[in-house]
Amino acid sequence: MAEIVTFGCAGGVNIGNDIIAGQNIRFHSENHNYLDKNKLIKEQGVNHKGIIVGNNCWIGAGVVFLDGVKVEDGCVIAANAVLTGNYPKNSIIGGIPAKVIKER
Repeated sequence: MAEIVTFGCAGGVNIGNDIIAGQNIRFHSENHNYLDKNKLIKEQGVNHKGIIVGNNCWIGAGVVFLDGVKVEDGCVIAANAVLTGNYPKNSIIGGIPAKVIKER
């Protein structure tokens, strides 16, 4: 069976070495601007910070990486987590939005 990973990488995606990953993982390294109520959202442009995943990480099935996420080395990410921030080295991460559950 083929595994599917989707990259929406206008803002860049950097993935380290020695990663193991489940299926249906999504990377979205771009956001739409929307704060100006006098303009249509589609006319406000986009912004991007990029996504970084360190070395030696395990990414569970269905994980979503949003723009600006940084995952340091040695992390384990639970299935279906939605990552929105920065996660320190050797963290076990899970939830929606994702948070550090404990340390390895």
